[in-house]
Amino acid sequence: MKKSTKIIAAIAVTFVLIASIATVSIFKTDDSQVVPTTTLSALSTTLFPTQPLETVSAFDWEAYLNSQELSSETELSTEDPTATTVPVVPTSPNIIISYVYPSDYVPQTIPTKPVETEPSTQSNRVEMVDYQYKVDKENEEVTLTKYIGSDMSPSIPETVAGFNVTTIGSACFKNQKITSVYIPKTVTHINTAAFNNCQSLKTVYFLGTNYVDIGESVFENCVSLSNISLSANTTTIGANAFANCTSLKKLKIPESVTVIGQQAFAGCSKDLTIVCKSGTVAETVALGYEFKVELE
Repeated sequence: MKKSTKIIAAIAVTFVLIASIATVSIFKTDDSQVVPTTTLSALSTTLFPTQPLETVSAFDWEAYLNSQELSSETELSTEDPTATTVPVVPTSPNIIISYVYPSDYVPQTIPTKPVETEPSTQSNRVEMVDYQYKVDKENEEVTLTKYIGSDMSPSIPETVAGFNVTTIGSACFKNQKITSVYIPKTVTHINTAAFNNCQSLKTVYFLGTNYVDIGESVFENCVSLSNISLSANTTTIGANAFANCTSLKKLKIPESVTVIGQQAFAGCSKDLTIVCKSGTVAETVALGYEFKVELE
């Protein structure tokens, strides 16, 4: 290559570099300065009429375009900085949102007085209507104090107010016109004169085998009593317990009875037969009254 040609090429390269720097400076000027497109065309025509655009390695068109996009986003932004935005809460399949409306609210009221409820059964009806009683909550037991029912053949309840009936109180049935009575397995005490002078009472049924203490004068003057079967584990027969039971013909006294009070059978018929085991207290008492003895 000739020396003159090299000089011309060097000058051309110099102009190309200057033109590239000038072009970048023009496009990076303030946005208010508008460069006419005709001027850019003239520059490109004048500076490098024969040099392809691809040979200009000093100008990064991609960086230029990216810078233009960022600036255009800022210029075209229509967001109102004073507008109120509401954050969007992402939904979750594990979250359940419940809404309570005023009409759904039920105020909780405190009862002014505790209400004790019992199952509605025939037994409870009898308990509440036919008997007066007292409850021993400490020992969880009930004592019947007065029979006020009209049934001539009452069945004493096993439970009252949720507790076992363990005691038939003193004079509970005294002078009543009952003809028979059913005593449940829960009863362990029959207190003084509980059935005294029940002159129509014929039959007494002990439905269990509990240890039962029969108090003083319990069946005294029950002149119609003819059929009675004591609990298999009766322990005591009090004084005058069967006094004047003139209709009583046969009585089985279990060997569990260890105490028979004075005058327990006073005024009874000499035809009374005592069924008992040999050597028991019952046999000794029967022989003392000159009753008939039937050994088991």
